[in-house]
Amino acid sequence: MPAVLTDDDLLAFVDPLAFGEEVKLPDGTVVFGVFDERGAGLEPGTSVEVSTTSPKLTLRAADAGDLAQRDEVEVRGRRFEVVDRDDDAAGLAVIQLYER
Repeated sequence: MPAVLTDDDLLAFVDPLAFGEEVKLPDGTVVFGVFDERGAGLEPGTSVEVSTTSPKLTLRAADAGDLAQRDEVEVRGRRFEVVDRDDDAAGLAVIQLYER
């Protein structure tokens, strides 16, 4: 059974005093998320774990809304295109990015 996280737990995770950074969504809304320059994960459409140089962004799924492939976000003053999105059962969305 997956861990049950409350909304307060998720907010603490993306808090700028912890790990969070400002993220500008396509509609101009600013939310907080955790940005990783590099990461490892599953190759989209497979169960093969690969290492990648693609940046990743972790947001509360509620904040990510309908963010989808080909949308653009801004983090650290840089623009990124959404390549893939993986929502987990705990309420987080991990977004794979491509720098524009």
